[in-house]
This record gives sequence, C-alpha cells and structure tokens, in this order.
Amino acid sequence: MSAILDHPKHTKHRSKSPDPSRRRHTRNRRHSIGRTWDKPSRPRQVAPKRQMATAVAPRPRRGRPSRLVRFFRGFSVEKSFTVLSLLVASGLITICSLDILLAWPWKHASLLFDWTYLLAGFVLLGLTYDVFRDQSR
Repeated sequence: MSAILDHPKHTKHRSKSPDPSRRRHTRNRRHSIGRTWDKPSRPRQVAPKRQMATAVAPRPRRGRPSRLVRFFRGFSVEKSFTVLSLLVASGLITICSLDILLAWPWKHASLLFDWTYLLAGFVLLGLTYDVFRDQSR
C-alpha cells in the first residue's frame, strides 16, 4: 500500500486553464432564474368574447359555497379530528348541563366536576370552531 502512495500515477494537474479571451463576462450574463418581482404571479385572465344577444336567459350564478360545503369538500385526517373534537365538546357540554340542571346522570355527585368540565367543553368547542374556520377557507 505504501508503494501506491509514494508514487502517484499523475504528477501534474491535467486540466488547462481557460483562455482569458474566451471567458464570459459575468456582468452582462443573464441570470438563469430571471426577475420575478415585476411579473404578476397569477396568469392574466382574458375577457370572454361578447356574443350576440340571444332569447335564452343566462343561468343565474350561484354564490360562494357555504363553509360546510367547503369543509367537507376534501377528506383529510385533520378534518376528521376536528369533527371528533366537535362531538367530544358537544358531549361534555350536554352531559354536564344535564347533571347541573336535572341531576342526571351523576346525581350532583360533584358540582365542581360539572362546572369544570362544562367550562372545558366550551373551551374545546371554541377551539374546534376556530380550527373549522381555518380549514374551510
């Protein structure tokens, strides 16, 4: 192994230095990415051509779809967790409210428990609504 390290095959660098007259000027060279700050990010919309008036009335435009339609348009795990947290929050609110008002199902075992979990249910409901609004934009 030491014989290989003592006598390398190539003793001089083989690449030639570039000819200075053929060197590109970097100042005038066009950048490969190009400028983007002066171009709009959206494609330009062309106005539709106007047609002659016809006897058929145009179809009425439907408005923007509701939040629920936009929310359930695409399936994702995050949306299923949002629905699950909505169900948990509504369950907590319902059960704790029933126990406070009607003494059912826990027969006023602990009012501190009822009020604490009722508050936790309302907080969870508020957080769920906030996430629902973010996911339905």
